[in-house]
Amino acid sequence: MVTPTLGAVIIPDSTQKPIIEKAMQFVTLLDQQQPLKAWAATTRYFQRQLPPKPWQLIYRDQRQRFGGTIDRQLAGYRFTSSFEKALDGLYLQVRFKTDFETRAEVSEQVTMYKDFDGRWRVIGYLLELN
Repeated sequence: MVTPTLGAVIIPDSTQKPIIEKAMQFVTLLDQQQPLKAWAATTRYFQRQLPPKPWQLIYRDQRQRFGGTIDRQLAGYRFTSSFEKALDGLYLQVRFKTDFETRAEVSEQVTMYKDFDGRWRVIGYLLELN
């Protein structure tokens, strides 16, 4: 399995860079087949919506089936003030265009949330097939 390193994705210098790097760390843990470590880096909202066992099943059924990661590029990011049924707040949606062993050009969206303690954490993860 080929796993891109954090340095392989070009992240522009901006105030969003550390937040995007946290999103990249999350998907890198998934690349390394460590879904529980990735889960531990999420918000309480995410963890309540997807406890460990269901999260592992979703990871296996939806993410792991694509095989290893071949390439990942930052496709964009944008701030928003709401996310699904979560509290209004400050969110950054980060999109990656990812090529996996069995499927190319998958869109990965990692939604980051500025938590109550001021730290940015993952609150959402979505795969979209192009």
